[in-house]
Amino acid sequence: MRAAASWAVALAAACGADCPEIARILDEGGVSRVQLCIERAESELDRMRGLAGRNGLGLRDGLPRALLLVFPLEGEACISNGSVSFAIDALFARDDGRIVRIEHAIAASDRTVRCGVPVRYVLETEAGVLGGVREEHTLVFER
Repeated sequence: MRAAASWAVALAAACGADCPEIARILDEGGVSRVQLCIERAESELDRMRGLAGRNGLGLRDGLPRALLLVFPLEGEACISNGSVSFAIDALFARDDGRIVRIEHAIAASDRTVRCGVPVRYVLETEAGVLGGVREEHTLVFER
């Protein structure tokens, strides 16, 4: 019995070991609603490229993967799914992590421009991952 418990602890500790950073979305009570393995896009070129050219995001270490667009300052941030071959969910968050806008199931190749003001972060993931997430929730990061 002890060996099984030790194995479970080791497995739990290893989960996320390959994920460079985890983002969690907390509800108003501080309860984690969604956990994601994120990749940051901090340069202007990386933000403009976004998810273009990918066939999907899938999972990493058992967590849904997401792209986090990080802007140098809070302000207007806009996205388009025109060059992306799969549907996405996107959330817009302020510097303090407060979510101010969510777009669910943006269709593949949809060229509509969607903006959030004022925001510092835009998180993009495969459609359906952000189900149940609301504007009152908070985005937090763990490295």
